Amino acid sequence: MKVILDTNIFISFLLAPGNARTITQVVDICVTNPSVILIVPPELLAELSEKVLEKSYLKARISQADLDELLEVIKSIAIIPPKLADMPLLSPDPDDDYLLAHGLLEEVDYIVAGDTALLALGQIDALKIVDATTFGKLF
Repeated sequence: MKVILDTNIFISFLLAPGNARTITQVVDICVTNPSVILIVPPELLAELSEKVLEKSYLKARISQADLDELLEVIKSIAIIPPKLADMPLLSPDPDDDYLLAHGLLEEVDYIVAGDTALLALGQIDALKIVDATTFGKLF
């Protein structure tokens, strides 16, 4: 099963590591379950770093060391496809288009998101867009 976790899932994980929350469980599933193949577009890695380092709320709560550790874990276990040069318009929010494009190109089964605009799409072809709770119930 191929999965993309949206940036907000990783940020929520960094804000509450070790918590038995749904977000932590979802990230743990994607990192430890051999039946899950985590796909992480390079655009997502850049967005994650940018948001944590530039938003004062996040910068005050997430250490550089925690961010670096998560990025290293992601890079060591995930498939990181090439960055897309041309982005088709697939979402009401153009910032989400790269997730959908990579999801379709990489034949991803699930995008796990908290973003309401993404969740409202529900499904595009075989690509399902679900929240963390729905994804967690699959395991």
